[in-house]
Amino acid sequence: MTNMEYYAQWLSDLIKKDKNVYLLIIDGWENYLFDKNKDDMTDEQKSRIINMGISEQNAVGFAAGLALGGKKVYVFMFAAFLTSRAAEQIKLDVTYNNADVTFIGIHGGVTGPRIAGYSHWALEDIATLNGYPNIKIFAPSNNEQEIKACLKYSVEHKGPVYIRLENPGINVIKTEQKVQIGKLSFLRFHRNPQFIIISYGEMTNKIIPFLEKLDKMKYRYIFCSAFSLKPFDYDGFAKILKRNIPIIALEEHSRYGGLCSIVAEEIASSNTNVHFKSINVSNQLFNSVYASDSSIYYLFNGNPIEQILSAIETKTNFCEKTFRFIKRKIDHRDRLCICYTLLGIPVLTKKILKNNDISYYVFGIKILRKKCKV
Repeated sequence: MTNMEYYAQWLSDLIKKDKNVYLLIIDGWENYLFDKNKDDMTDEQKSRIINMGISEQNAVGFAAGLALGGKKVYVFMFAAFLTSRAAEQIKLDVTYNNADVTFIGIHGGVTGPRIAGYSHWALEDIATLNGYPNIKIFAPSNNEQEIKACLKYSVEHKGPVYIRLENPGINVIKTEQKVQIGKLSFLRFHRNPQFIIISYGEMTNKIIPFLEKLDKMKYRYIFCSAFSLKPFDYDGFAKILKRNIPIIALEEHSRYGGLCSIVAEEIASSNTNVHFKSINVSNQLFNSVYASDSSIYYLFNGNPIEQILSAIETKTNFCEKTFRFIKRKIDHRDRLCICYTLLGIPVLTKKILKNNDISYYVFGIKILRKKCKV
């Protein structure tokens, strides 16, 4: 089941269970997304799914009126148009009144239709809404536990909520991962980590397959999902900062006002010397239509995954800061060899075996062997 189908099924089931729930649809989504869920609905239940047409501002105002009248309201539309075109209505009608409205913004980040161009991308939505009072902001990945936690919270919470649905076309992944609103979700946690990766939404989806490569290279790291952006887990992040190791944050959002800004602010206020690498969409004028992921990477100043590896190889320890060139290879005995070269001359080589024993060689002479704890 895709992300979009999962949300549609969940909302349809909620309408059947609770006669107080209303769903407002923008731009005809009802016709080809929710119609197939109406077969076992009563006429009264169907009447609470309202197609508002292409009228975002009117839809948000209408939703606020229903909510202030005691209804539980969900609004389903493109994130780009919701948070830009209807920004004033969200601020004044919904958040200032603490109205019980949940916005589900689809195609967050750069996941909008490529042929439509940047007008359909939501790259400032989190920054825009973060400054409004009362509203909670979530950006789950395709992890079912994250999605369920956000949707369940929207039912129990009496106030405005924004759920950023980034890539609606990918399948939901069932996991046993326990998640909690307002807490970082730790997807990988090695002992004695060398660095930390933090992300949310579609970036989390992209990074997870990459972790196998990091494991094969014997890196020790923490990888966490910050799907709960507001409330953010400030206490949990403060504990991370105490480790005083490099942090890499990634998001499909402008460099201002999103996760990277939150992380940078916390590092600055902590008075630590933690190295921080932010990977996000550069703040520039977009004037092209991008057809593929590889062309989209232009907006990130390069492939985000390659930027992670580059940051790791230059900032994890003294050797990588000191030596100018680092080469990695697997030798004939299946050992990972990390060779540090100075001016092109091999100086130090670290060989890691499958049992995590590490041997150090200087100019080809073995000088040390130790056990690496993971």
